[in-house]
Amino acid sequence: MKDLKILILIISFSIISPVLFAQEENNPEDEDFDSLFESDSIEVEGNSDEEAETADEFLEGERMRWGGRLEASFESKWKYYDILPKFRDLNNPDEVSFTPDFGAIMYFDAKPNKNFRVFGKFEASYPFTSMEDYTIYELFSDFNWKERLFFRLGKQKIKWGVGYFFSPADTINLTTIDPENVDAEKEGPLAFKTQFSFSKHNLYFYIIADDITRPDELAYAPKIEFVVGPVETGIGFYFKKNSAPRGIVTLTIPVFEIDFFGELALSYGSDRNFVHSNGTSYKQKKRAFCSTTLGLSYFNTDLDLYIVGQYYYNGEGYRNSDKYSTALALMGMNRINLKDVSFFGRHYGAFSINWDKIFESDVGISLYWIGNFNDGSGQVLPSFDWDPFKHVTLSLSFPFFYGEVMDEFTPQGKNFSIAIKALLRNGNF
Repeated sequence: MKDLKILILIISFSIISPVLFAQEENNPEDEDFDSLFESDSIEVEGNSDEEAETADEFLEGERMRWGGRLEASFESKWKYYDILPKFRDLNNPDEVSFTPDFGAIMYFDAKPNKNFRVFGKFEASYPFTSMEDYTIYELFSDFNWKERLFFRLGKQKIKWGVGYFFSPADTINLTTIDPENVDAEKEGPLAFKTQFSFSKHNLYFYIIADDITRPDELAYAPKIEFVVGPVETGIGFYFKKNSAPRGIVTLTIPVFEIDFFGELALSYGSDRNFVHSNGTSYKQKKRAFCSTTLGLSYFNTDLDLYIVGQYYYNGEGYRNSDKYSTALALMGMNRINLKDVSFFGRHYGAFSINWDKIFESDVGISLYWIGNFNDGSGQVLPSFDWDPFKHVTLSLSFPFFYGEVMDEFTPQGKNFSIAIKALLRNGNF
């Protein structure tokens, strides 16, 4: 009965939360349930939104921490179209590019008392000349009610998916997973989160207020996570006026050293713009869509070997690629956006193997593949890394894009590249 009262309180508090917070903002009571960092230096690639940590871990930390990660890379690339170049043709590439990338991801973690915390994470990137070069990924406060209900208010990442390359359940964050850079930071929306933990299980309720001007435009997203043995399951729903309602299910199952994971996303209607062959776009408001993904990962700590593979069925994709050129033309006219063109097909696969410090040496190798099974296009990326000294890595890679002209991965035709890259790694401070 006591837990039932608490569950009722969650719903009540979530509805009137803006009023309550305004009344108590001068004397918040908080206890964080996320243990973000294990040391004084930040591991920025770790997510601050990992859900199911205990409140006591937060109380043991310092009252104020600053840190971040410096990122720098310089890449030269020689690209050849249509065919693999013969040795004598290497001096005549179709395209030559040089890409500098320099910036820093920084954070602050302030805990003025054990019941209140403010966290922020932001990025500044070269050339530092416009607002687009600065990004605030997260900026929120944590507080609680009697150490039973935990709250988070502000711009925050919301972890709904468990996928590695693809995540159809991750529909709330402002940016999604980039399969070619899965460690890239994701930008979260402005939201208010309520969490209630019981045993090994967690109940969440989100009120999302990103990019709205009226109270009836608020989005609501309840979610429950429960653990039975080694299996962790998540069930969530998303509701917003004039948007397609969605439901998601996530599942993770560890078996020995292999982790199996899966996601299922259902919606009635779609927020995506679809295209006709005649060059017009339209909405699908009265049709059910289902997307799902299955994958597995394996990590051998002794060998420093990591393998992951994943299949993705995109229920909002097209059966073939005959409308892809039309979609690109509409996007060029700003009549549809990049999200309407991304993952254009129905069936995708991705695979990567990373073997760092082979036999405790300074050399590592990796192989990455992603493909669209519908149009037969994709990318293969073998890479060789060498760490000549601490924090510096030299990389030699051979990106190869296969497919026909105007396929998803080869809109300009198949191509092969030679890329040399120098980068700063583990530049934590």
